Amino acid sequence: MFDIFSLKDFKMPDGFLWGAGYSGHQVEGNNKYSQCWKKEIDENYSEKSGLACNSYEMYMTDVDLIGNLGLQAFRTSVEWSRIEPSEGTFSEAAAEHYVSFFSTLKERGVKVFATLVHFSHPQWFEEKGHFKKIENLKYFERYLNFIVPKIAPYVDFWNVFNEFNLGTSDDEVCLKLSSLRFHALGYHIIKKYSDSPVSSAHALVQYMPKRPFDRFDSGVADYIDLCDNEFFFHAIRTGEIVYPGRDGEYVPELKNSVDYWAVNSYVRTMIDAREKTAVGSRFSFSKMKMIADDFYLRMFLRQR
Repeated sequence: MFDIFSLKDFKMPDGFLWGAGYSGHQVEGNNKYSQCWKKEIDENYSEKSGLACNSYEMYMTDVDLIGNLGLQAFRTSVEWSRIEPSEGTFSEAAAEHYVSFFSTLKERGVKVFATLVHFSHPQWFEEKGHFKKIENLKYFERYLNFIVPKIAPYVDFWNVFNEFNLGTSDDEVCLKLSSLRFHALGYHIIKKYSDSPVSSAHALVQYMPKRPFDRFDSGVADYIDLCDNEFFFHAIRTGEIVYPGRDGEYVPELKNSVDYWAVNSYVRTMIDAREKTAVGSRFSFSKMKMIADDFYLRMFLRQR
């Protein structure tokens, strides 16, 4: 095990921001018009969100805690289901809540990272096929044109989506490829109202072959990496949506539709081509090759 106390003293680069974050449905409580709320009831979740942390009512306490910790940045999401609880009906009070939250953070010198879709959306939008159907772009456009100009003066960094890139089932692939178009729409609408940089948060999982010199392990690891990571980066760089088993598409408005890379760095997954799922047993640190680089991002950049 690596001893973090053996590290020499170091200084973070100038401009580095220490921050924290959460998403609306996880903490706000009583998010009753979200598809997540209904799913928790229908599928009888043992731990329903319920009141959660009651952060919707206690957000000023959160602001105080952020200040007490000396944080310079905070990331949170705007709950579409609060803004538009029923189709075409917008809540000015809910919009004002986020204006108050974000403006107070700004007044206290905290940079605001706003995510517009963090896994949750209105139940009525779910029933229309949500982000899987391209014809639903018009609903997303209407919502963004309502909320973005209201909060734009207080947002320093934007994420249209949080982590739509994982998953290889037919349903998941359909969702993540169509989400690229929704991302592009969101990017261009935000740029109408804001000069702040825009992205969508990417869940970076590194797929490493269990046997580095085995062609099967290496090939499957590369394939899964392409399906979960490279398809996204390639689409953003080129505007071309390429995915195994699907016809390629060129979407010009998708090209260069991020201003910065928003990377959520999680874990390495060891790929074993001799397992049906390609993922074998979990490996402890003592059985996994350590990344030799001083910093994780350098490995990420080299792989790209």
